[in-house]
Amino acid sequence: MACSPNRRAALQMLQSLADEQRLCYGLLGLEPLSRGRACFRSALGRCAGACCGKESVEAHRDRLLAQMSKLQLVCWPWAGPVALEERGPDMTQYHVIHNWLWLGRRRLARPGRGADPSARRIRPGWLQDPL
Repeated sequence: MACSPNRRAALQMLQSLADEQRLCYGLLGLEPLSRGRACFRSALGRCAGACCGKESVEAHRDRLLAQMSKLQLVCWPWAGPVALEERGPDMTQYHVIHNWLWLGRRRLARPGRGADPSARRIRPGWLQDPL
């Protein structure tokens, strides 16, 4: 199962969490932190001060963990890409999705000879309750 969001999205989520909760970018590894000095955000009042002793590192960690426990990373539950069928009166097309990314669509000009239409059909309910 793929369970890896891209790095940029993960960093943006962590920054957003830090902004909302006044967490220290330096302690989170989002910016450099000089030993013995408060971070830049602390001077602006955007950090509660775990970097300079105004807040304990334990309290900072507890606030971080409390907020992270509310986040949920939903892993891709299939071994590879899946196709969602979209059918209209004059066409059938399949939307290909892998690791929560839409990869594109393919139109089916006509079914192959002897093909079982139910074998190619991906039921939308499978995406909601895969396993």
